Amino acid sequence: MTENTYNWRLILSAAQSLTRAGQTPFTRISVYQWIWRRYSRAEHDRPSLDPTLQGMTRNSAGGPPSACGKPLVRVSRGHYILAE
Repeated sequence: MTENTYNWRLILSAAQSLTRAGQTPFTRISVYQWIWRRYSRAEHDRPSLDPTLQGMTRNSAGGPPSACGKPLVRVSRGHYILAE
């Protein structure tokens, strides 16, 4: 499993958990904090997470393609929701 594959799984899990908890729209930092509470920040820092999250966002240019597609939508600057 590559780092980006692992990162997209973590980001998707975080987004789903935040949404279930009623924390939507959520911020990029809230997604990262969810991940950092569970996994080493040294292995999943912003430079590795930022492009992955960008590649998972429907209305954002750039980032590597994600194996899960584009499940996130940016609803305002720095705020995201899960696509329906």
